Amino acid sequence: MKELGLFFALLLAFSSWAQKNIEVQYIDSEPLNGALFLGKDIFLASYLVKDQVILVKRAESEKEYQNLSLGPIAAFDAINPMQLCVFYKRFNTVLLLDKELVLIKTIPLTERNTQLQPGYVGMSSQNRLWLWDELTNQLGLLAVQSLVYTSLTTPFPDPIKHQQSDINYFYWISEQNNFYYSDIYGKISKAYPLPSYDDIHIISPHKLIYLKDKQLYYLDLQTNLQCQVLIGEKSISGFFFNTQILSIFTDLEIKNYLITLP
Repeated sequence: MKELGLFFALLLAFSSWAQKNIEVQYIDSEPLNGALFLGKDIFLASYLVKDQVILVKRAESEKEYQNLSLGPIAAFDAINPMQLCVFYKRFNTVLLLDKELVLIKTIPLTERNTQLQPGYVGMSSQNRLWLWDELTNQLGLLAVQSLVYTSLTTPFPDPIKHQQSDINYFYWISEQNNFYYSDIYGKISKAYPLPSYDDIHIISPHKLIYLKDKQLYYLDLQTNLQCQVLIGEKSISGFFFNTQILSIFTDLEIKNYLITLP
């Protein structure tokens, strides 16, 4: 009887999501040529990496940057196209690049903060970096110029399986599939249980897109609205969203669609 009650409780929870469909409009496609797609910025430049070489492709030009001595790229952040953030976990180092992929600054994350074990780094506001410390499971901010690290939170109670950030918020999903976010002052949201997913992109504190069984869904956690995104693409290996552009990528190419979210 307990198992039956749990089944109906879960059925009720997921049936409470309002359902509708979102249509998209095909724009164009871009060949990958063996590269890994990293994302797009607000100016629609595409960023890729191939053999540890970063590529930026615009309609009028292509640029590249490489620093093979630092090893593989752990995270890439183009939230500010004028100051791209590249995190090399093996050597606890961040490189800041300008829009032409010219090196602006090298940041040794643990030079003054030897206690840290950075697991995620991304751009935040006021010339600071989000830094999630794997060792303590805590979130903090690192000043780019002074390298002063400020802890924002106490240790998170659960292990983290996904992280993402923008200028104002750090987002994470726990191993229990609960979604949280923190602002730059360390104020943490309540837990939002998420449906099972294969891949996910967080748009804002209450909006996200996720991939499940080769199908995309848009989810609004405030309004309990869930929409199926109708793309007709069956060979999705990943996706990216930025400024109304939904990029679907396979092993061979990127397909870009215009999407209007509710």
